[in-house]
Amino acid sequence: MFINATDLIPLEVSPLTNIERIILAVLCAVVAVCGILGNGLVILAVWFSRRLRTATNVYVVNLSLADIVTCLSVPIYVMALMSWETWPGSELPCTLVAALSMICVGCSQFTLAGIALNRYVLVTKARDVYTSLYCRRNLVISTMVTWLIPILAVTLPLLFGVGDLGFDPKYSRCGPKHTESHTYDSIMALVLYPLPFGTIIICYIKIFVFVKRHCQNMAPATSEHSTSSVAVNKTNDVVVTLGNRTESNALNNQHAKQLRKRFNRRQHEITKNLFYVVCAFVICLTPYSAMLLIPGTDRYVPYAGVMFLLNSALNPAIYAVKHPHFKKVFKAIVKMELSDIPEPVSFIRNANPKPTKPSLSSGDL
Repeated sequence: MFINATDLIPLEVSPLTNIERIILAVLCAVVAVCGILGNGLVILAVWFSRRLRTATNVYVVNLSLADIVTCLSVPIYVMALMSWETWPGSELPCTLVAALSMICVGCSQFTLAGIALNRYVLVTKARDVYTSLYCRRNLVISTMVTWLIPILAVTLPLLFGVGDLGFDPKYSRCGPKHTESHTYDSIMALVLYPLPFGTIIICYIKIFVFVKRHCQNMAPATSEHSTSSVAVNKTNDVVVTLGNRTESNALNNQHAKQLRKRFNRRQHEITKNLFYVVCAFVICLTPYSAMLLIPGTDRYVPYAGVMFLLNSALNPAIYAVKHPHFKKVFKAIVKMELSDIPEPVSFIRNANPKPTKPSLSSGDL
């Protein structure tokens, strides 16, 4: 099939050499494969283990879906990079991929904001408040909002004739076409970035302040408890009057305090690990966004784009290394030892009958 010359989109002068194009295309392909496999593993882990079916992980799965869609779009980006002189054929696939990628990026930002808000409520509020806010209906609605806002932000300006998506010859990419006014880019930056990023910062600052204050309040209580114990031990009459019921209540209270302490420590650890995900996103996003606005950095924009794409593959790696629950399930899936999955779903449990030990609940839904 021959391509009509009128269907070819001329390529403007690009700062990239042919060798650089090949290197960037290979890097994009590698990151995409790792991102698809890693995020697919996240979704499988939540599917296989009931322990991971928490309110927080609803957002984690949503983030993985957005990252998978982004990685599946990479072949079109590779095609754009390898178009040395012209973009062949219809521009429609490039336009669709550009819109889809921007929607997924926006969804990722709002999902990270949802995760931050979820951790703030879980750590700082009473359990009944958390369970009432994060019921199934509210989880479905909030997840839909993380997609709806980016969809409207990306498509509405285009419908009103503001901006254009497709093949951008200056950067050899599928995305917003380069213009002098940057109106469309400015709209995207104002709608998709400040609100979720501000929510993330405020929530994690409040969590940090709460945890620090909680630790400071715990210290005097611990000291007072130790002093009381010494006084009781020195007074034989008090020790003698302790009946079996009093001793039992004291032991139960102590056990409950230990469980609460373990639960709080675990939730703080999970919150800290999810904050690493936010940091990775900001680190990968910032260079690309900054170079689009800073004059004289055209040559490095495609490299920053690869770094931005890298974020889609980083999240599963963070879960595998730092998240205590995901780490164990990942290991069982990779080794094909599904019987080792904690709290497995029914078909795994029936296929691999094994007595399970009771474990501390993660505290989520």
